[in-house]
Amino acid sequence: MLIIRLTRIGKKNQPKYRLVLTEHTYPIKGKFIEILGHYDPSNDEFEIKKDRVEHWLKNGSKVSQTAASLLKKKGIKNQLDISNKKGGPKPKKKDDEKSGDSKDVAAQNKIPEQKKSDAGEKEPVQEKAGEDDKPKSDKKDDTEKGADKPKK
Repeated sequence: MLIIRLTRIGKKNQPKYRLVLTEHTYPIKGKFIEILGHYDPSNDEFEIKKDRVEHWLKNGSKVSQTAASLLKKKGIKNQLDISNKKGGPKPKKKDDEKSGDSKDVAAQNKIPEQKKSDAGEKEPVQEKAGEDDKPKSDKKDDTEKGADKPKK
C-alpha cells in the first residue's frame, strides 16, 4: 500500500521536510518512489506538485495525518478524515442529555465541608519509643579513626 508522508531532511535544529510517496512498510527515512513536495516549518513554506498528488490520491494511495493537514491547507481534498483520528475533535453531546441533570450531578459530586476545630487546639502527637529515645554514650567506638593503627 502506498502512502504520502513527510520525511525529515533538515539539519540539527533546522527542520525541513520532503513530501514523498513511499510504500508504507519502508522506514520513514528510507527509500521512496517519488518526491511530491517540500515543507519548511521555520518559514511556513509548502510547495507541492499538485497534479502528481491528485494523481496518486485517485489511484488509491493513503495520506499520513500530518501530510493530510498540510494538503488541506493547500486546498487538496483527500479521503482521510482528520476529525475521526485520535487527535481530532470529539463529537458533541446532544442537548437532551445535558438539560436538567447538570444540577443533580453537581450536587452529587459536591464534597462536604470539613469541620473546623477550635483555633489553637491541636491533638497531642504521640512519639514512638524506639532507638531515638536511648541515651547516646560519649564513648568512642573501637572502629573509629585511629583505633586500627598500632601505637609506635
